[in-house]
Amino acid sequence: MKIVLNTLVLTLIASMALVTGSNVAESQNQKIAYVDIQKALEMTKSGQKVQKEFKGEVDDEQKQIDKKKTEYERIKETLDKQKSSLNEKAVREKEEDLISIEKELKRSFQDSQEKLRRKNATLVGELVKKMRTLVEALGKEKGYTLIVEKNSQFLLYADPELDLTDEVVKKFDAME
Repeated sequence: MKIVLNTLVLTLIASMALVTGSNVAESQNQKIAYVDIQKALEMTKSGQKVQKEFKGEVDDEQKQIDKKKTEYERIKETLDKQKSSLNEKAVREKEEDLISIEKELKRSFQDSQEKLRRKNATLVGELVKKMRTLVEALGKEKGYTLIVEKNSQFLLYADPELDLTDEVVKKFDAME
């Protein structure tokens, strides 16, 4: 499906070039550039602030998981030590308790991962939206025909002189 979609997009781009009458001589009059959005997000003050905030949340979630894991390991160790002195029924009950705690630990970990994924998507999504608006305005202001994302699967090569990332970072920081 992905290959078909990629082929369709490339075919559409090629068709548009043919329909508009583009040729090599005409394309030299067009301004094309690229932006590394990921790098820009990491370099902007807002992006660094978001990363720091997110890291704090990750650390908090990790502490909670570690606390539960330590409790699980403590109970398991206690059971291992007491196994020989307990009757079969008591061992089975303790093992079932241990299994419940293990399931809860796994559930907590999954919930934590999902919470962090949503939080990251929200924080980064807002920045990306602002950055895309800025890139669009910059493109119009400077007369660019096309600005693409550097990490796009369609961009196979680009001359570093076409990179607008640093300019986008400066303008983004100036906005904030």
